[in-house]
Amino acid sequence: MTTYSTPRANSTASEGFGRGAGVILLVEDDASVRNLASRLLGLHGFHVIVAENGRDALPIWEQYGTEIDLLLTDVVMPHGVSGRDLANRCLADNQRLRVIYTSGYNMELSCGSDWLRDGIHFVQKPYHPDQLMSAVRAALRK
Repeated sequence: MTTYSTPRANSTASEGFGRGAGVILLVEDDASVRNLASRLLGLHGFHVIVAENGRDALPIWEQYGTEIDLLLTDVVMPHGVSGRDLANRCLADNQRLRVIYTSGYNMELSCGSDWLRDGIHFVQKPYHPDQLMSAVRAALRK
């Protein structure tokens, strides 16, 4: 499991991240978090497709799935499609898809202990912009 801690106080949001390349499907039910993450990822050069929840993300995946490099999804969402459900559906279509889960709950509470393994990217909310960018870069490097 990969988790990301808060950076040192003297770091800056753009420190060491450069320009990104790729398409990210951002699925977040909290509008303020969704808007912040979308703007941040866009400023770092990523093309961001946004959905408010897992149910809304499914038709986006159907249309653009072959172009999406990374799924950045909240774990707990309304309307019956959790982040885990969404990721499983997307990964069934594309096993090379990179996934980062976020949650305001700790990972074990929101995901269960069976998720605690290598290759899982998780960012605890609220997160610092550097945390998010570190997670994105690490996920896309693999």
